[in-house]
Amino acid sequence: HGHITAFSIAPEYRRLSLVRNMCQCLEFASDEIYKGYFVDLYVCCNNALAINMYKGMGYSVYRQVREYYGNLGVGKDGRDEEHVFGAYVCIGALDHTDI
Repeated sequence: HGHITAFSIAPEYRRLSLVRNMCQCLEFASDEIYKGYFVDLYVCCNNALAINMYKGMGYSVYRQVREYYGNLGVGKDGRDEEHVFGAYVCIGALDHTDI
């Protein structure tokens, strides 16, 4: 599978679809070239903008990891999200209301 470690976009370059384009490249490589089943990432639970962006790109919550971002204080839990390819089904997927 592919994994997104971090995206850091300077404010003046936001809303230019840079993250979306990079995700599409990674998803293509993970699926078509390496025959992976999914791409995953972690996003801070209080980052509603990023959560909505990834949801709109087809990512869903696989699990919530308590204190994943422990040194950040408020909202320090992380959401493990993944975008699944083809027939692979994520059996442990959570509904967004579970978090």
